[in-house]
This record gives sequence, C-alpha cells and structure tokens, in this order.
Amino acid sequence: MDKLLAAENKKRLFELRIALVGELYLKRYSYRKIAKMVYERLNLDYLPSTATIKRDVEKTLKEWQKDRIENNDHLILIELKTIDETIAILWDQWEKSCTDVELENVKKKGDVSLEGKISTKQIERLTRQVKKEGNVAYISEIRAQLQERRKLLGLYAPEVKKEILDLTEMTDEEKELALALARKVK
Repeated sequence: MDKLLAAENKKRLFELRIALVGELYLKRYSYRKIAKMVYERLNLDYLPSTATIKRDVEKTLKEWQKDRIENNDHLILIELKTIDETIAILWDQWEKSCTDVELENVKKKGDVSLEGKISTKQIERLTRQVKKEGNVAYISEIRAQLQERRKLLGLYAPEVKKEILDLTEMTDEEKELALALARKVK
C-alpha cells in the first residue's frame, strides 16, 4: 500500500513539475533558472538538472504540438462557421443598403403667444423617394471574408518565393551557372 501511495505521489509531482516547467518556459526563463524555480516552488529535496528540465520542455512542446494538431480541424470548423455567419450578416446589410427609402420632412408654421406657447397654424409635409445604390463597403468585406475562407480551406496555390541575385558579388563562373539555370527554367 505504501508503494502504491509513493508511486501516486511521484506521478503527481511529475505532472506538477511538467506543468510548471511549461509555464516558466513560456516566460523565456533559462533551463538553470527553471530548475531553481521548480526546486523552490515544489519544495523538492533535490535540484533538478538542466538535462531534466530540457527533457521536460521537449515533452511539453510535443504535447502542445499534438494538442494543436488534434484541435486544428475543430478550430478550422469554428472559424469557417464564424466566417459564414459574418457573410450572411454582411449580405443582409448589403440588401438593406440597396433598398430605396422615402424621406419625409415636416415643416410647422405657427405663432408664439405671450406666455411662450407655440400654436401651430400650418403643417407642411414633403416626401421624396431616395434611390439607393448600395454600400460597396459590404461587398468589399464579403470578398475579404471569402478570401479568408479560401485560405483556411487551402484553396490557393502556395506562393513561390522569388529571390533576386546580386550579380556584383558573384564570380564569372557563378554568373554563367545562374544564367544557364535561368535559361532552363524558361
């Protein structure tokens, strides 16, 4: 029973150490500083070696990478759903911005009494139709959202990095080789 309890405590201590090492690593502490802080915070009988801390960091990084990979599909689905809802709202706003409106101006004419009260004598209502052409900012944002959606889905071809060669720093032999390669690429 004592062995089982000791093993359980050792496992719990290991989990605490790994969590603390990850937290301190994110704060950019050195392995030596992390070892000292783990020793102090966990009240250990021994100072962990920098090799132990390095292994803990590597284990933590692997776990984080695994979590990120496993959650990546879920995160992409959430982003796609958010983009879809945003696009639906933008289309609705676009439609509203295209709807013609009727504006009404009301003019009141009257007199002011000695007590300061206004008495209306005449009301004039002017209405006019305003043709709306739509706010193109909505279309622009819809295009941007669709572009983000395509990026998430990986629908764009990868961008090719082009480097410009500095011929002034090349030997004649290197220049000839670069020219020959350029001709083959065309």
